[in-house]
Amino acid sequence: MRNYELGTKGDLWGGRVSFDTSVYYMKWKDVQQTLRFHLAYSVGGSVYTNATVNGQSASGPGMDLSVTTQPVAGLTVGINGSWNQLEMDSTVFSGGVPLFNKGDRLNTSPETTAGASAAYSFPLGARALRGQLAASANYTSHQTFRTGPPTQLGRRGRPDG
Repeated sequence: MRNYELGTKGDLWGGRVSFDTSVYYMKWKDVQQTLRFHLAYSVGGSVYTNATVNGQSASGPGMDLSVTTQPVAGLTVGINGSWNQLEMDSTVFSGGVPLFNKGDRLNTSPETTAGASAAYSFPLGARALRGQLAASANYTSHQTFRTGPPTQLGRRGRPDG
């Protein structure tokens, strides 16, 4: 895997605001993906199994951004987000059947994620104990998990044909 990245981190206003941002391009050779296969038995019943599938490569650009601020003493607020367009560079076949097409996203790879958080820290009593109230929210875009083509098995668990 090769990643080409340009980014920066820093603090502003005496550390009250911090940020981390980057843009990148990924080039992943010999990419492997897990697929779920449905194995149907000719005598009735079925079973599911996972298998690893080899692809040639996947590539694409992306970017990340996060900002955290402390607007008042004890309060920390942050946001973050990321986007990537990691896609298969060519169609992946198994037994002549396409499992991934050129341009398909990798399994369980979201295109975008985002989050927000807030936390307020405060003293509790006279023993230097501290309390904290915190909340966060996260978003993950749709993720695909592809399944392989159904396979018909005979009585002894071998592919029919």
